[in-house]
Amino acid sequence: MLFGSDFLDIVIGLIMVYLLLSLLVSSLNELIMSVFTSKRGEVLHTAIRTMLSDNFDAGNSTKKQQKLDEQNKTTQTGFADLGIKFYQHPLIQKFAKTKPQKGSSASLNRPSYLNKANFSKILLDILDDPNTINRNFNDVAERIKQEVPEGPTRTALLTFVKEAQGDVTKLDQLLQQWYDDMMQRASGWYKRHVQKVLLVLGLVISVLIDADTFSIADKLANDPEARQQMVNLADSYIDSQSSIDTEANKENSISPVLKDSASNAVSQTLAKAGPEKLSPRTQSRIDSIRGVVHELVTDELFEARSILGMGWDVPQYQHFIAKKKSEKISFKERITTLWNYMVLSLKTIASQVSIQKIIGWLVTALAITLGAPFWFDMLKKVVNIRNTGSKPEDTPAKQNT
Repeated sequence: MLFGSDFLDIVIGLIMVYLLLSLLVSSLNELIMSVFTSKRGEVLHTAIRTMLSDNFDAGNSTKKQQKLDEQNKTTQTGFADLGIKFYQHPLIQKFAKTKPQKGSSASLNRPSYLNKANFSKILLDILDDPNTINRNFNDVAERIKQEVPEGPTRTALLTFVKEAQGDVTKLDQLLQQWYDDMMQRASGWYKRHVQKVLLVLGLVISVLIDADTFSIADKLANDPEARQQMVNLADSYIDSQSSIDTEANKENSISPVLKDSASNAVSQTLAKAGPEKLSPRTQSRIDSIRGVVHELVTDELFEARSILGMGWDVPQYQHFIAKKKSEKISFKERITTLWNYMVLSLKTIASQVSIQKIIGWLVTALAITLGAPFWFDMLKKVVNIRNTGSKPEDTPAKQNT
């Protein structure tokens, strides 16, 4: 039977491995994006400059764009480049992740988050008469006509002015919608970047722990005990996630990593979920849930590796130096011993590599790019199909009646 219980168990085992690896890689990606890079800030900057700067080209190198920006510097009386003016606004400086330092890159002072209300607020403040306190629609319209140079940006702004029909509140709503529309495009840019990062990280992790899809499937197909253990692991994981989601909903916070992976909440992180929307208590709760989930992933991934025998068959370092433990070894000899061990390990690993294994790593890495939410939903569906399809066997008493 093609879709029998054994086949579904194999599928569940594979999905469980993909899910755990996706969670691990997503966590690593979030760490890289949050600590080591400012990609969100770069994407947000590109989106806003695309909206407001006629001379901005995302395809330009940083140096080339800086030269163009120097040629189109804004002045106090005009908007030669509205995008540059926007990023010079004091509110942007307040939203920035770090304080600008002398001699530091300007990119360090780019916020990673900006909601639509703040975008419109900053833009209207730039376009309004600085000498007035109350927002005046006519002042905004006149400054756009007089000081924004001819080009797509000026045309777009005047279109919104006409559609607002003298209502500054309506103009504010139109600018917010404009920003929302651009964030949808920016989300696509960021998601494509994240998928590339996930592919690289997924391939690295797959090689490090030897997560070869074909070897895993072969193990599941030929080892009933391992197959059952992976099914039990999947059942317990689904139950644990359900309890964590329930706790998260009680606290009115977002769901944990499964719903907060980089590939699944890009639009939210770029535009709508700025840090100002989360109270310290909620943020603390989110961090706590993430910590629990990360710990769960680490434990269960280790268990899955043990069940499936993932990993490289290399000599233990302790055994490698056992014969010298009773001897006094100099620092130079220790370095030589360590080097010889690394060379031996690499040779041992190289002897285990095959074309099939390389393709298996690539399949695993590609599966990881689909993201943890995809595999979690798939796992629940397959487990439900398996549980629905399985029927208890009749007891002897029932058979004799």
